Amino acid sequence: MEMRPESRGAIEHLWRILVERSVDDPPLASALRTFAEAFLEDIADAADPAAGSERPLPGGPVSVAARKSDTSGSIDPVPSRPPDEPVIPATRAVEMLTLGRSDVVQRSSPRVVEQFEESSVADALRDIETRMRMKAEGSRWAATRRRRIREGADFDAEVRPNDEDIIQRARQIPDCYLWMNAPAAPVVDPLELYDTLGECFAVAADASALVRESLDAIDASPAVFEQSLDLAAESQSALRVIIEEIGWPFDPDQRSLFFELRRITSEHQVHIERNMRADHRADPGRVSEVGSRIGELDGELQAHRARNKRQRKLINKIRYEASRIERGEQTFASHADTLLGAIEEVVQTGLPPSNAELRDLLLPVIEELPVDEKTLSPELRQVFRAADLFIAENARPAEDPARQEPTAEVKAVSRLLGGKAVFLIGGERRQKSAEAIKAAFGLSELYWFSVTEHTGNAAFEPYIIRPDVAVVLLAIRWSSHSYGEIRGVCDEHGKLLVRLPGGYSVNQIAHQIMEQCGDRLALEQAGR
Repeated sequence: MEMRPESRGAIEHLWRILVERSVDDPPLASALRTFAEAFLEDIADAADPAAGSERPLPGGPVSVAARKSDTSGSIDPVPSRPPDEPVIPATRAVEMLTLGRSDVVQRSSPRVVEQFEESSVADALRDIETRMRMKAEGSRWAATRRRRIREGADFDAEVRPNDEDIIQRARQIPDCYLWMNAPAAPVVDPLELYDTLGECFAVAADASALVRESLDAIDASPAVFEQSLDLAAESQSALRVIIEEIGWPFDPDQRSLFFELRRITSEHQVHIERNMRADHRADPGRVSEVGSRIGELDGELQAHRARNKRQRKLINKIRYEASRIERGEQTFASHADTLLGAIEEVVQTGLPPSNAELRDLLLPVIEELPVDEKTLSPELRQVFRAADLFIAENARPAEDPARQEPTAEVKAVSRLLGGKAVFLIGGERRQKSAEAIKAAFGLSELYWFSVTEHTGNAAFEPYIIRPDVAVVLLAIRWSSHSYGEIRGVCDEHGKLLVRLPGGYSVNQIAHQIMEQCGDRLALEQAGR
């Protein structure tokens, strides 16, 4: 019996409504599942085990000899297909109705229905991609096959071998049913509809792969991730539209991609603006543009991956060099340049200067890393500032107490500056470091001025001119002010200026004081 067009349209409309509503209505979904399982069991019973084969699906293609008579005695021919095309068996019909599942309802008492095992999003997308690529090939062959038959090609030589090859390869893929290559596949005109179907499957497969890969880089590339979802939504919508135009009810992988997108957006709390509703219909004729955008976005993703790979290599290099310096295996002079170069490069790749992993690697050695004011790059300055702020906010000195035994230079500075004050121009004030410096040198006071990028020299002058200030310390790693500018103010008021290329380590500060102005302090002390 042939279905009336209006009946088929009503059924398809009802089908779409039920599918859409069941997504957000668990009771409805459960009721539909129960109905479907009972219905599928009845279809499974259509198999005739006694005959050792399966009866054709009612309404499916049969030979011209299998005709039926109406009540008037006339004969209504049933459309036939080429003899090479097998009849759809009942169990295959069950697979079609279960969205391509191979775990077909088994006939037993009581009834046993195998359930889906929930897979990860990545695994599901990988499976969808694999099946869609196979279906893209099947769709293109469906068009080519019909063209060859129309052109009078040798069926046994030019058609049948390809039929057998594509079916055999599809059987190697779980749950992959090439409905476009089955006898029940719609006969379309023009045949280019199957070419478009193949392109839509291929683009949707690319979109599935892009979403899966972007999930691995979601933290580093959130924009790529969200754009990949938009493109996947558009590709599956275009696929759904062309399937409807061809006249097939639905494709299980198109539906699976739709539901995986729903799962992803729910888990990651993102919203896809278009193409996820029945009334948002993407144009299959523009799917090649979607494919081009997917290719461009994939290029961006691969660039992100290459950058992340480079960052990881540099981080490992920083870890290695810093650990050797921390353990005292190598001198600072031999490896500091390598370490600083790696720090500079990793920031240039886009790693934030405040990156926690980078900071934690540097904290044990950052106080003693020497830098030159002339070669201090913006990247290094940003890293030092970020570390300095972290240390200040967390009230923890970066230096290793085990390496901070007072040296002879610390004792010498204590004799020269004991009872005097020092003015320090640097980063964020660290209470513990300030107390350690003041105690080690026996200072009456340590004035610590935390500077910003826009702090003018006029702000320093009130501290520099204080009578009790004997030395001005300029921490060049954290100060944006040049040595020449501060030197001029200090010379004007007769104060000694010491540049600190390292951090706030007492031993480092003592070494620089003795190196740069130890003799003058000694002369001043002797001339009292």
